[in-house]
Amino acid sequence: MLELLSEIAPGRNRAATMFDPGEAPVLAYMPSFEAAARSLKVRPIIAPVHSDVEIETAITALGREPAGGLVVMPDAFTGTHRAPIISAAARNNIPAVYSLLPLPETAVCSPTESTWQTSFVAPALTSIAFCAARSQAISWCSFR
Repeated sequence: MLELLSEIAPGRNRAATMFDPGEAPVLAYMPSFEAAARSLKVRPIIAPVHSDVEIETAITALGREPAGGLVVMPDAFTGTHRAPIISAAARNNIPAVYSLLPLPETAVCSPTESTWQTSFVAPALTSIAFCAARSQAISWCSFR
């Protein structure tokens, strides 16, 4: 997913991966995330979160410097808390890649400021959605 972020939002020099550390299967992705970061010359940031407050804190910290990006790992917590994740990423102008089926149906970005790019990797199993900002700014995202 980090490779996809680099393709869609080139010029990233930092990328955070957000996940619930209580989800053991997600931890298996960390070595490949770090290896991909090294190969792409991106500084990996590990962002374990347990609450909406931690989500906001992690994304706000990522947005304090330019050229950051976010990879949201697929787990039950990030799926349940997708609205605060998407909202915080939009407010902080952080391009993000999500690997969760419901995201393309639940988040709509302003067509004048942003575009949704969705590609289905495995029908009915996984979709990757990316909210890319035009002119470096995302005006709003709404949730259904």
